[in-house]
Order: sequence, then structure tokens, then C-alpha cells
Amino acid sequence: MILETILRRLVDPVILQPGTGFIECHDKGGCVFLTYTPTPSDYGRIIGRHGMNYETLRTLLEPVAWHSKKMVRFSILESASPVRVLPNPPNPKWNPDGIVAIIGDYMEAVGQPRDAEAFRDGEGWRIMAAGRLKQAVADALRRWVSVMAASQGGRALLNNERCPV
Repeated sequence: MILETILRRLVDPVILQPGTGFIECHDKGGCVFLTYTPTPSDYGRIIGRHGMNYETLRTLLEPVAWHSKKMVRFSILESASPVRVLPNPPNPKWNPDGIVAIIGDYMEAVGQPRDAEAFRDGEGWRIMAAGRLKQAVADALRRWVSVMAASQGGRALLNNERCPV
């Protein structure tokens, strides 16, 4: 299902071992129950401080479900006792190409143009995407781009000039 694919694409850049964690999806008519169980070392990265990353993921998954004429109920389960992991140090050779591809996939999943590009902007990168998103979704996408970049030792911002609301 597209929700599983998009969730995997969104969480893989943030976790320590991409492809780990368990995604369970149950389609019950008009509602999809989506559950993600990260490894103990990735639990804190996925939940985020005060649950901010969880809220961001939930906000990003809702339009994907709406585009498929469904509702989504997203939850994150704790697999074992979480382990505190320190953030990645800055990586001057980091490149945002993977995040640009993820943004393109996401925009396509919500029925928007795949157009996304990145360019250097001072110390970090600016990623631009074309399409119309609700303000809450655009804000969540901006936050998740920063989370994905920071977890890889980079800096990137999603520019909203080409993401009109």
C-alpha cells in the first residue's frame, strides 16, 4: 500500500539502520490502521522531543490517505526500552539528493507535481518543491526535511515559495 511505502521513505533517512523497524498496515474499509515499531535505538528519533516528530509524520500521512479516499490512524509502538542516541555531527560533504527524491515521491503520493530541486544556500541547502499543500502539511513537510537532514549530519530547509497554500 502507498502509505507503507511513503512511511518507509520518510523514516529511513532519520533512523540509524535504514530498512529496520516494522510497519503494519490494516485496511478496514475507509480507514487504514498504520503502525510503526522502530528499533529501540531509533525510538527517540522517531517520536522526537515532546512527540513533535510523531505529530509531523501523522500530519504528512493524512493527505496521502485522503488522496486514496481513505482515513489513516497512525501509531508508533515501543519495541523495548528506548536507548538514548546522540545526534549526528555536522557532515560538510552531505548531499540532499535522497531527500529531494523523497519529497518528489511524497508530492506524487498526494497528487501534486513531482518537481523538487535543491541548491546551496549559505551553510546549508534549500529544497524547493512545486505544488499546493495545506498550511499544516507544508509546515510538517518543512519540519521533516530539517529532521531528515539533521539526522544525516546536514542542513536543509524546504522553501515555501513554490509550495503555495
